[in-house]
Amino acid sequence: MEFSDGFRIAGIIARHLAGNATEQENAALQAWIDESPDNRKTFENITNRAQNVCHDQMSGSISPMETMRKIDAKYRVHLRRRRLRVAIPAAAAALLAGVVLLLRGGPDGMPADTGIYAQEQPVILILDDGRQITMGDTDAKLAIGDGLEVIMDDEGIRYAMDGGSRNVPQYNTVKVAGANVCRLQLPDGSIAVLNAGSELKYPVPFPAGGRQVWLSGEAWFEVVHDERATPFTVRFGGGSLKVLGTSFNVSAYPGRSVHRATLIEGSVECSIDGSRTVLTPGLQAVYDNVAGTLTATEADTRAATAWLRGQFMFDNEPLADIMDALARWYGVEVVFTDTVMPQRVFSLEVNRYDSMNRILELLEETGRLTWSQSGRRITISAI
Repeated sequence: MEFSDGFRIAGIIARHLAGNATEQENAALQAWIDESPDNRKTFENITNRAQNVCHDQMSGSISPMETMRKIDAKYRVHLRRRRLRVAIPAAAAALLAGVVLLLRGGPDGMPADTGIYAQEQPVILILDDGRQITMGDTDAKLAIGDGLEVIMDDEGIRYAMDGGSRNVPQYNTVKVAGANVCRLQLPDGSIAVLNAGSELKYPVPFPAGGRQVWLSGEAWFEVVHDERATPFTVRFGGGSLKVLGTSFNVSAYPGRSVHRATLIEGSVECSIDGSRTVLTPGLQAVYDNVAGTLTATEADTRAATAWLRGQFMFDNEPLADIMDALARWYGVEVVFTDTVMPQRVFSLEVNRYDSMNRILELLEETGRLTWSQSGRRITISAI
């Protein structure tokens, strides 16, 4: 039987390492491992690396972001000329729940499955002159003029410059579609990791007067403190965040009921529609797009950065926002049959490389909704 979607094995490996795979899943995984020496070696590498990463994080020797860099840079290999990307999320407890294997085009021989799985979409870089470059299976280095080069490889996107002065910057945009993330090293050395359905516009290089980027969607930032103490500003919708050197997450998808900025390290000044608040580590700025209010609250930093670990985490979130996130990741259409259900709140913590059907079943077990599937269209009704 043909295994048409490689993401299914991600969930099987994750549950196998977490110790909660079913007998059928373990049998399917063993069949895949026995299929070829390459499959066996790949699985052994993932298992060994998962154990090492778990140990490092339990001991506090590396951060979740460092884990992401190590795995993303090291574990991209070719199997039958097909690219594998392996991302092992941070260990939240003693189990390795959340280890993920992303397969671009799965191997043959696995059982067929009618479930909805994430389908990785490409990352696109749009240059100042309008050219569009799609990140692919091969590394790329491209001269973009004025002594600038853009490099796209296993480490993400970054730039090389000859050190000369430039009065007029070029503006580039990175777009990340569904079921993907992208690590971008900005011209000043700051890091931005973009979540699915996000785009970031930025100048190359940053002009002397300031460092500004424009975000639609969600991104994690690690901002470096430059010698001139130049503020770094993230603009999104009607708001902005101004920092010097810090680590924070911004979630500002168009159409969402709230926008959030969560601070992990440093200090952030958040301004939206004339309101202003200053965040210290562990706080979150929440802007209610309906009420037009900006408040600072204690943050659940683990939930805010769950996507960096390959998870969905929702804490008393409206179902409309939960479905918006799932639809973006899985590439589906979600339809509600009434106006009450979208406003009901739910809490949920799941691996986002599981099937969407599995997530919907968990929601259905609350006894508050029912759902049906027709292809990649999901219909949800209240009970």
